[in-house]
Amino acid sequence: MPKVQLTDLASLANETSVIAAINANNAAIEEGFNNTVSRDGTSPNTLEDDINMNTHRIYNVPLTPLSSADVATKYYVDYIAGLSSDATPTNPGDAVIDGDLHVTGSADIDINLNVDGTAVIIDSLSVENGTFLVSNDKVHFTPAGNAGLELGRTDNVASTPYIDFHSGTDGTNDYDARVIVSGGTASDGAAAIGVIAASFNPVSNDGVPLGTASLSWADLFLASGGVINFANGNATLTHSTGLITSSVPFSVGTSNAIAAGTIELGAASDTTLSRASAGNVNIEGNLVYRAGGTDVPVTDGGTGASTAQAAQTNLITPLTQVTAATGDFIPVADVSDSNNGKKVLASTIGTGKQTIWIPAGAMKVRVTSGAGSTDYDSGSNDITITTLAFDTTTQEYAHFHVAFPKGWDEGTVTFIPYWTNTGGSSTQTVRWTLAGAAISNDDSLNATMGTAQNSDDTWLAQNDLHIGPESSAITIGGTPAEGDLVVFQISRDVANDNMSGDALLIGVKLLFTTNANTDD
Repeated sequence: MPKVQLTDLASLANETSVIAAINANNAAIEEGFNNTVSRDGTSPNTLEDDINMNTHRIYNVPLTPLSSADVATKYYVDYIAGLSSDATPTNPGDAVIDGDLHVTGSADIDINLNVDGTAVIIDSLSVENGTFLVSNDKVHFTPAGNAGLELGRTDNVASTPYIDFHSGTDGTNDYDARVIVSGGTASDGAAAIGVIAASFNPVSNDGVPLGTASLSWADLFLASGGVINFANGNATLTHSTGLITSSVPFSVGTSNAIAAGTIELGAASDTTLSRASAGNVNIEGNLVYRAGGTDVPVTDGGTGASTAQAAQTNLITPLTQVTAATGDFIPVADVSDSNNGKKVLASTIGTGKQTIWIPAGAMKVRVTSGAGSTDYDSGSNDITITTLAFDTTTQEYAHFHVAFPKGWDEGTVTFIPYWTNTGGSSTQTVRWTLAGAAISNDDSLNATMGTAQNSDDTWLAQNDLHIGPESSAITIGGTPAEGDLVVFQISRDVANDNMSGDALLIGVKLLFTTNANTDD
């Protein structure tokens, strides 16, 4: 059916009908033109329905589409799909896809490809001379086998492909971080991967290992001044020229060893320990130890000997003999401390607890209630000992006096009695007591004794030597001073013992303490 239908005029006799017919034809012509597409773009110029080419062609459309709404030529479609090896279209523009892009076969694109949705690549997509931009979502590689992403040229021309990352808010910089590849050769895996970023770290602390037990990195290269930092500064290893410095003590374990040509103590080239030879050690070039042989000379700080005895001789012989002066020390081996070396103040050697033997013959019986004095004969061997006989019922006394050496500390004393008997029996006891009084120059000799202390002993046998236990500490009466005469009074405390017969005192050991070994 024609798109414009006109009414034919059969007669012009009726003016009214003729005018109506002409006007109707003009309206039909006007409507027909309104339903056409204008060449110069006069409005209206849009289609309101599909156009059916009925197997006919549209000629002379642009070689490449300018937008996603443009008609594409078969040449361009074949080129994009990889079905044509003809030359690249001479006037490519950007391909803008407002929705998702799905590529189920292979696609080679020689223009800029912008996708405003999700790009799903099933097989392969090659963007050779433009950019591939996914604006609002992500790229999915979902092949039937392993997915792969290849960047860079494959036509034997060197390139430095890179991936740029953007995470900032202003978008004015070229990139926030970049991964770049360079230096490739004909061998797989020969190129280097570089990272340009402020830091390269896991997203959480202690979250990712660097390598595994079976997949280790080959080498670690750090720049001059590099630092290996453990636990946020708890321990660090810091490089400086020719030196690694640890901020904490360094341990290799008790069962391990450190192998080194030299060891520097304090700082580099400060104090150097080095190997002289097998088993031998140098400090600053001086031999300080030689295993299994003669030690280093005495002049170099050694012993110059191969045995302990020879070492002692070598160390002591050169010493100059002197008289010990105040404050001098003498080295000793402390047997109470695994023979560790100690030092002793020379003026205290020989000081400490001392003993004076006071025989009965050196004692004087007291004028009042004095003990008896007798010479004891042992029998067939005629050993004669002067003794003092103390009665079993009456308390009796004897005196002796001592001017102690200047080294006495003017402190307490103790005593040990030596005695025998001729009339005691089993289980019977004897109590000996001793008291003392210190008399200084110009003091009265009629001094008052201090508190007596006792020594209790048990009878063993008649005519046998009995040695009593050491008494408790005896405090000397008066105020003992250096150079005093100390008078002692010894007695038998008959009220507190029960041995029958006289107790015969042979003598006493008087024990006192000194704090100086001379009377200087």
